[in-house]
Amino acid sequence: MNKLFPIVFSIAGIGLLVFGWQELFSGYSSKDWKTTQGVVIESRAVDNGRSKSGGRNYKPVIVYSYDVERDSFTSDRILFGMASKEWLSIYPEGTSVTVAYNPSDPSQSTLTAGAHYTAWIAPSMGAAFLAAGLFMFRASRKKHKK
Repeated sequence: MNKLFPIVFSIAGIGLLVFGWQELFSGYSSKDWKTTQGVVIESRAVDNGRSKSGGRNYKPVIVYSYDVERDSFTSDRILFGMASKEWLSIYPEGTSVTVAYNPSDPSQSTLTAGAHYTAWIAPSMGAAFLAAGLFMFRASRKKHKK
């Protein structure tokens, strides 16, 4: 077995694990963030190409503005995880929203505090890729020993 595959799988796994754990950690930390009022200034769907079923795949883009003390901020984070197109009906343009923001860095914010269940996808895939890479590496070492 080529050693390139185990290396690629392992590196991809580590990358997904790191990204996923950061997303989960930020999501769980956001439960303790302060809140302020904001307003949705843009709410639209962006075409992400074809889905596996052959239809179109759309990503919601919801941009909101909010003030913390005397500073104004804008953000497009809906949640920690993957948002679906259905969020557009919850947050149309002009809607008043409660924004959770990081008190130590008010430019970090979200409309939904906490880690959404979809935040577990990246670290789960990362663990699977890393395990597959390590398994392939081990299998190739056993094959070469014979």
